[in-house]
Amino acid sequence: MKQVKFIAPGLLPLISGAALNAIVLARPDTIPPAFWIGVVFLLLWGALGYLLCGGSDSKIEVTVYAHIIGAIFLLLALIQEIVLRSYWFNMIGSMTQYYFLALLNLGFTLTLGIPYMWAAEIAAFVLMYGAFYLGCHIKKR
Repeated sequence: MKQVKFIAPGLLPLISGAALNAIVLARPDTIPPAFWIGVVFLLLWGALGYLLCGGSDSKIEVTVYAHIIGAIFLLLALIQEIVLRSYWFNMIGSMTQYYFLALLNLGFTLTLGIPYMWAAEIAAFVLMYGAFYLGCHIKKR
């Protein structure tokens, strides 16, 4: 049962990505640069790792549980992009795009010009995992 409290926060990137998408579509002139959106997201994600890692829970165990949903969304995105070569035109297809939306700019920056969305999404997932683990590590010191 305690794993649910670690898995449930994995939905937050989906919610924030959907909100960011709605804001961009409604008022594109009011959003800050994408780089800063990614930096703030990573800081908040690391803070969440700091908050969730407490007591006798293992840093790695908490980090893995917190990223199960992200790994599923990454797998779905990779299937759509690499295998099918197009996104599904349904809610799942949209959700896989929203999940990493806040970090895509940083993901493309880290992949050094690789022109594929899947590479940026993998980089975004690695950034999320690293920020969360770093938050756990700081708490456990």
